[in-house]
Amino acid sequence: MHELRGTIVRLLSNMGSAKEIQLYLKRFSRLDAARFAVVKVGGAVIRDDIDALVSSLSFLQQVGLTPIVLHGAGPQLDEELKAAGIEKQTVDGLRVTSAEALQVVRRVFQQANLSLVEALQAADVRATSISSGVFESEQIDAEKLGLVGRVVAINQAPVDAALKVGSIPVIASLCDTVGGQILNVNADWAANELV
Repeated sequence: MHELRGTIVRLLSNMGSAKEIQLYLKRFSRLDAARFAVVKVGGAVIRDDIDALVSSLSFLQQVGLTPIVLHGAGPQLDEELKAAGIEKQTVDGLRVTSAEALQVVRRVFQQANLSLVEALQAADVRATSISSGVFESEQIDAEKLGLVGRVVAINQAPVDAALKVGSIPVIASLCDTVGGQILNVNADWAANELV
């Protein structure tokens, strides 16, 4: 860890003054792990560039910083819906989600989540899969959008439990209503709620 910190100091030395470097290191050394960063990862990154993502997250963990990772799975979902014969529909930039499509959505998000967590763990990065239970939601415009929700509350407990043991929480952007209905939610919206 001390050697890695020295490497970071040398790297930063090329980027700013000693005073700036000390302020940067001081700021990030004392941050609460839960307040470090929320990283929103698109499905294309998981599909096409997972090695670089794993390397970046590994580096952060090695220097003592534990981000919260929230991911989407758009390209994977497009492929799976097409394979299932379900036409992709969007309204105002949001994916229309029927009951039939939601079954595919849930499976694809779980696969993307496990794929990322397994890649992290294979690289000796502590990571925890969280595919549900973080976002409480309510359905928005069921007539136009189907089973699509917006986040109304956050259950921080699963995230905090992972952070407490130094594990990167990897969260799928699926929501549950108070009544237990799973809803599709825009990953960018979900990430904003975690910040």
